[in-house]
Amino acid sequence: MAKNNKKKKSEEPIALDVQLTKAEAFFEKNAKWIIAVICALILVSVCLWLFNKCQGDKEIEAQNAIATAQKAFSEDQFEEALNGNKADVNSKGLLKIIDEFSGTKTANLAKLYAAICYIKQDKTDEAIKYLKDFDTAKDNSISPIALEMLGNSLITKGDKEGGAAKLIEAAKAADNESLSPVFLRQAAIIYEDLKQNDKALELYEQIKSKYPQSAMCQGDENGTQIDAYIESLKK
Repeated sequence: MAKNNKKKKSEEPIALDVQLTKAEAFFEKNAKWIIAVICALILVSVCLWLFNKCQGDKEIEAQNAIATAQKAFSEDQFEEALNGNKADVNSKGLLKIIDEFSGTKTANLAKLYAAICYIKQDKTDEAIKYLKDFDTAKDNSISPIALEMLGNSLITKGDKEGGAAKLIEAAKAADNESLSPVFLRQAAIIYEDLKQNDKALELYEQIKSKYPQSAMCQGDENGTQIDAYIESLKK
């Protein structure tokens, strides 16, 4: 037994040497590939860091650039807000901000401003373009309004089904007692106009069950608005 133990102990270093030799051989055989992978990982990490830093700098620059356009917008100077003040070489309009600072939250917000400018100028097609480009995921707080605007713009152009769908999406995005019932009511009116009373009734019942504290569900001794809407469709 002692001899066997001695034999096992003497074999261990040899086995370890064999493993090291195999590892060395593998590395030597694949050295270029391993080094290339390591370098690629380092490069990706550096690129991500630089991208995030540049995006941060780009965002700050975009925020500074949009200030004059916001001022023009607040003064109902919609053409100037869109294209900038031609007398001021440093003035950037919303359209240029969207182009130059693509990918930033500010450029995304500029799309919504631009859409409103076009709506105010009765240019619905242009408004729809920018409302569709607006990334609702980047601006959750105002996404319900953007969706509602898109819905009503589509309705204006005759796409009532598409518009109603966007209004329902807006209600879901808002999900509160103030806005959601209003958006759902708008969609229900469209469905009534399309003679799709079953869909309209479903939306009214959704308002009653999901938003009982909303103004539509708060009535007096004569009942509530929502009950009146529901009853009118059940007749």
